Amino acid sequence: MRRCHRTRGFVAITTALVITGMLTFAGLAFDVGYLQWSRMNLQAAADAAAMGGLRELELGSSNLVVTAGQNDASLNGFTNGVNNTTVTINNPPAAGGYQGNTNAVEAIVSQTVPTFFMMILGRNSVSVSARAVAMTSSSSGSIGGVIFALDPTASRALQIAGATSVTSAGSIIVDSNNSAAFEMEGSETLYMQNHSKVGVYGNWQLNGQTQVWDVASNAKTSPVTIASRVADPLASVPEPTSGTVVSGSAVTYDMNHKPANNTLQPGVYCGGLTVNNTNGATFTMASGTYIMAGGGFRLQSQAIVSATGGVTVFNTAANSSNMWGCSSTSSYSPVSINGQATLTMSAPTSGSLVGIAFFEDRSTTVTGTNPTANPNQIVGSSTVTVNGALYFHNTELQFSGANSVNGYMVIVADMLVINGNSTFGNNYSSLSSSNYFAPQSTGGGLVE
Repeated sequence: MRRCHRTRGFVAITTALVITGMLTFAGLAFDVGYLQWSRMNLQAAADAAAMGGLRELELGSSNLVVTAGQNDASLNGFTNGVNNTTVTINNPPAAGGYQGNTNAVEAIVSQTVPTFFMMILGRNSVSVSARAVAMTSSSSGSIGGVIFALDPTASRALQIAGATSVTSAGSIIVDSNNSAAFEMEGSETLYMQNHSKVGVYGNWQLNGQTQVWDVASNAKTSPVTIASRVADPLASVPEPTSGTVVSGSAVTYDMNHKPANNTLQPGVYCGGLTVNNTNGATFTMASGTYIMAGGGFRLQSQAIVSATGGVTVFNTAANSSNMWGCSSTSSYSPVSINGQATLTMSAPTSGSLVGIAFFEDRSTTVTGTNPTANPNQIVGSSTVTVNGALYFHNTELQFSGANSVNGYMVIVADMLVINGNSTFGNNYSSLSSSNYFAPQSTGGGLVE
């Protein structure tokens, strides 16, 4: 009898020890899984922080690299100095394969997290960290973004309305200090690729069902506040100063009045150029610079125009500062592509105007100095495919269009309204190495 009691006691002790061991191992497995989950979140924050710092570096704002990186980490749930979190941003990286590389940004996000079952073994907390390095492929930096709205005070300096989706492969910068500097209306989604961001100097309003979506993270994101304004990224592009006069007065082409061999020639158009219904024929713009000396550039009705050989349209006026060889003055008029016009265009791939498709004279002013008074329009039912920059420094652009597949598009405008589905790529591989845009398709981004 005594022996039976001893056996039962042994079994009970053994069972208790086994159960305790199983619970301990289960607890350790839980802690390990929790730590792995924490590190995954830390890695996402480190990736975003490195890319955020890189964007500022590409924009030439090296003094904002740390601020931008820590801000992006905060947007991903890890704020420096909060909840035992440390976010360290280094430019150049302090360690690793890119140590000392001034074109690279290193982000290290660390957090002390509590344990649950490890406390049995005397470990109340564990330090978890993640690291990422992002690098630009251009030794001289780049403009980084693909959309710039430069007006310093305007409400709706950038507005997205009437589009189902807009996709941007690079950052978007809004320089206005207005409380509604960036606005979305309706149910649009702005898809941001490559962890790029919408940076706003003032504030933003995302109305209705609108949202900004980080494609790389497959998650909803928000615009971020930029600490200082960004200068005109195309300020160094030289303006044309002369050209051969092609037409001494305003010219209109259509199915009944065609250019020779259906081909338009570069040069000065006194009073501007208009193309109306071509009745299915394609008019080709030969490569070169087309100077609109007043009167503007218009594609209307059912015009079909191909300008893929390297074309820049420079929009200006014929006046006392430059008559461009014209016999009479002609006032500035905006670019207008609407109706059911079709335009396929590629900017020059080399030369002083490399990558510039539309170029508005920087001295252009509009009535009452109101950039919305006489906007440029690339809208309506028009089909617009452009590889190049659309540069309207002092006026508004109303836009809906896209770059070609695996191409690029940059917009720099005083104000911008995107009112149709649009795509902005950043593959600059078709351009010469000396251009105004970084060849981000050949190495820019996360490298560690």
